[in-house]
This record gives sequence, C-alpha cells and structure tokens, in this order.
Amino acid sequence: MQNDPIFMKNTYNGTWLVDTNILVYGFDKTSLYYPKAREFFQQSAETKLSLVVAHQNILEVIRVFTKGYGLSRHDVLMRLQGLIEDLGIKVISPMDDTLGFFYQFIDKKSQVIDMFDYYLASTMKSNGIDQLFTVNTKDFKDVPGLVVVNPCVIDY
Repeated sequence: MQNDPIFMKNTYNGTWLVDTNILVYGFDKTSLYYPKAREFFQQSAETKLSLVVAHQNILEVIRVFTKGYGLSRHDVLMRLQGLIEDLGIKVISPMDDTLGFFYQFIDKKSQVIDMFDYYLASTMKSNGIDQLFTVNTKDFKDVPGLVVVNPCVIDY
C-alpha cells in the first residue's frame, strides 16, 4: 500500500472494521498476505486511521491460532492485545438492535450464507459502522450499505 495513492492521502475516512482474516494474516508470517497485512497496519498507524474490531473478531482470532496453529491462548491474547493497543483499535460489541438487523439481513437470503459474516455486519450496523476491511470482499457483497475494501490486494 505504500504505492497506493488513495491510502497515502488517507481518503479512507470514518471508522473501519478490520475483519478477522486481516488480523490473522498480520500475525502469520507464512501467509501470502502477511507482507500486505503488516503494511496495512503500519500505514493505518501512520495515518491514524480509525479502526475497530468486534468481539467476534477477537474470538475468531483466538480460535484460529489456538486450534489451527496450536498456540497458547495467553500468547494469542498478548499479541492481539498489543496490536489493539498499539493501533488504538476500539472493540465493539453487539447492541440491542444487532439481532434485529441480523434477522433482516438473513430473511432476504434464499441461498446458504455465512451466518457469522452477517452477524458481524449486523454488529457493525448497530454500532453505526458501514466500512469494512477484509480479504473476503465477496462474502459481504450482498450486505446493503456496506463499503468493503481489500487492503491486502497482492500485486503480481
């Protein structure tokens, strides 16, 4: 993203939720997305981008690293807490209307959907956040009013 003129001008205004996959890629040095995820976090810090994560993202990161990578919960929590503190990331939680938004989103879907993605989008909506950084942009393409950007696009 160093060469991304949009990011350098900090036109990513407002508050953005960082999806679980970017958090995971930012710690997984074996991932193809690791360099871009680290660059994303560095640029976010330099431009003081307003970032949030949901409690759901934290739980998913813990699960990925403890079950998938065999790391201790303590190590995962320390790394994640360090990132959240270093970047000034706020943590959001479901609100009273989150479940209502969730029901609205899934009621309109006839095909199989990822319930966790729609619940995350519902948590965002109930917290007044409509911008998301994720590698899996297609998973959120049907969520109305949501701006979705992949900050880890790999140049080949």
